Amino acid sequence: MNTRQQKILAYLYKRENLQIKLLSEEFTLGERTIRNDLKIINNYLGKKDILIIKKGMININIALSLK
Repeated sequence: MNTRQQKILAYLYKRENLQIKLLSEEFTLGERTIRNDLKIINNYLGKKDILIIKKGMININIALSLK
């Protein structure tokens, strides 16, 4: 994970639920870039049995996986 992805992850941990659009505005990135970063973050967290749960294309939640 790069520095930007680490910052996005820290931002996610501070909130229970947020929208990709909000992340896009907060980090001045396109929504596609945010989605790509979330895939990388999800892969990283998956190795630690934690997954980002996305509801549709808009909302994001973080939850413990049931692995």
